[in-house]
Amino acid sequence: MTLLEELLDLKFPSHIRVSPNAQQIVYSTSLVHGHFAGDRPLSTIWLAETGVEGSARPVTSGSYNDHSPEWRPDGRAIAFVSDRGRPGQSSAIYLKSTEGDREPELLTPIEHPLATAQIEWSSTGEYIAFISVDEKSSARLDKEQVKDDANVWGEDWVYQRLRLVHVPTKSIITLVDIDTHVLKFSWNRQGTAIAFASTGTPDPESHFTQGTGISTVAVEGKEIDHICTYPRDTYDFVWAGDDIYFIAPPNPNSSVSGLVVWGINLNSSPSERVMRKIAHGEIDDAAALRKAGVDVIVQVAKDMESQLHILQGRTLFSKKTKIDAWDAAFTTDSDEMILAIARGDTNTPVEVYTTTASGGAMVRLSDHGKAFRGRHFGTPHYISCQSKSVRGEEPVRLDGLFVAPSGAQVTADGKPEQPLPTLVYIHGGPYYRNLDEFNPTEYMWSPCLLTTGYGVLTVNYRGASGRGEAFASYAQGGMGSYDYSDVIELVNSAIEQGFADRERLIVSGFSQGGYLSYLACTRNGQHEYGWKFNGAIPQDGVVDWDARTTSSLFGPSFGAEFPGKAPWKTLKTDVSGREGSAIWEFAEAERKGIIPPVLMLHGEQDNIAPVDQARAFRRALQDAKLPFEYVTYPREGHFLREKRHVVDMGERVLRFVDRHIGGK
Repeated sequence: MTLLEELLDLKFPSHIRVSPNAQQIVYSTSLVHGHFAGDRPLSTIWLAETGVEGSARPVTSGSYNDHSPEWRPDGRAIAFVSDRGRPGQSSAIYLKSTEGDREPELLTPIEHPLATAQIEWSSTGEYIAFISVDEKSSARLDKEQVKDDANVWGEDWVYQRLRLVHVPTKSIITLVDIDTHVLKFSWNRQGTAIAFASTGTPDPESHFTQGTGISTVAVEGKEIDHICTYPRDTYDFVWAGDDIYFIAPPNPNSSVSGLVVWGINLNSSPSERVMRKIAHGEIDDAAALRKAGVDVIVQVAKDMESQLHILQGRTLFSKKTKIDAWDAAFTTDSDEMILAIARGDTNTPVEVYTTTASGGAMVRLSDHGKAFRGRHFGTPHYISCQSKSVRGEEPVRLDGLFVAPSGAQVTADGKPEQPLPTLVYIHGGPYYRNLDEFNPTEYMWSPCLLTTGYGVLTVNYRGASGRGEAFASYAQGGMGSYDYSDVIELVNSAIEQGFADRERLIVSGFSQGGYLSYLACTRNGQHEYGWKFNGAIPQDGVVDWDARTTSSLFGPSFGAEFPGKAPWKTLKTDVSGREGSAIWEFAEAERKGIIPPVLMLHGEQDNIAPVDQARAFRRALQDAKLPFEYVTYPREGHFLREKRHVVDMGERVLRFVDRHIGGK
């Protein structure tokens, strides 16, 4: 087995939950990005003792996709989502005692599958709330059988419904059956009502075009009270005390402006129940919410740190690391708070730890990365520089991380004695950021490259998370300007500091990073610093923003905001949508002879950056008789799922890097 295959077999923890008495932790694990172990995804539920090193043990077999565990309020059982009734096809809710080895008990009908992974207990333990769609009518099934099943937009919507399962009897209650598409929900503390977020239709564009409605529904009587509508999509969503909190952009008219915690006080009169900004979003960004007793805990991205705060209160955790999953709970006999956190770093695969908010020891509960325990892949170095003014704006600080391979000879200050051949990796989003983490390159390329003697540079450009609204908003109409300039400045900083070899550079990126990698091909070396990229590896990237807006799942939202506006709102003489579109810069780049060899990687069923984007660039390269490799993966979407495809992609990347910038 190759190193790449070993790395791809690593189990990554997710969906951590602390028990009601804070003495145990439950979580699930899956392969990176949930790729398949065989012909379907697999996930395992684990149980661990708080503060006990190495105590994590599996409580499900790993033969099914068991995930999203939630503690029963008495702490003696968990409910979880699983496909064990119809492996690889659909999921239901199961109940498993944490005492003994009894098989999980089915709670919801297999023939009525869940539509989302969210499940949540009522405080009494009597009900579990979940979301599912209505069963297909016999008329619809008959039409599908004879293939008389045309889909007419706006007709025959299949709505997601908010439902309850009464655990003692397993009876199903539909709480919300009006024509609205339920997205997420949260119980009140008494277990008498549920707040839910919904949008007008099941169309994936609906929450961007129609907004997200915030409502409550009573368990008894099923009365629905519509509170307000946020004009865009919303994210984490909790009902705590008299307030509903959710995460959404600070600018309700833009999907590209960072994330802030919003709140609605339900004790106000109906005319005064308005959304208000509660915390974060100016110099940092909200990332996730959890209830802990009467408090709400918020995960915050701040610069290169990941933090946990009590909402509008003290900081519980702060570290320069990526938090992959977390939860928090107060102990029953004190005001101490237990934090359960999944994290890793350059040399440590992601593991589950517990600590306390008062600064107790970080205790590792799991050992999923034991095959790599003690192995040193590289040494991380934080780098920063000032941005270059593109449109007359004031410069801002830019951050990146250079990881030098462990085999590199270093000076007394830890820097490599000689500049290193380097892969520059550009993250997607753009609302994302790379930190000190085990897998910054999505599919385990980084540890393999470090082992072979390459440096890896990750860059956080304007539009990324962690710096608040102003920094994130550079992505609005900023394609090909601020972002690309920032990549060049950070690469040049790594060169000037002696990390990266200016003669041996490859640029690569996924999604938004794929678009910037394509753009690097058509602008290669067109700056004042005198270096260029020896090759490019765009993965599921964009080369034509207008075409992406008309064809992508996110066309009406991000697709239109990134280039500035949608083509249908543009006069025919206005070509501003071409800015940042590599396909429109190709002819000039070809004449200049600056386009490097390109390895294009793309999922054939990608509905976020459709494969036509890569195909267009392949046609241009083919017509120009320039060197390229064009690889598409059948059945794959924006993220690869099939293991052989993931391995194939990684092997091609490693060969391409070896061929164009050499190794040790």
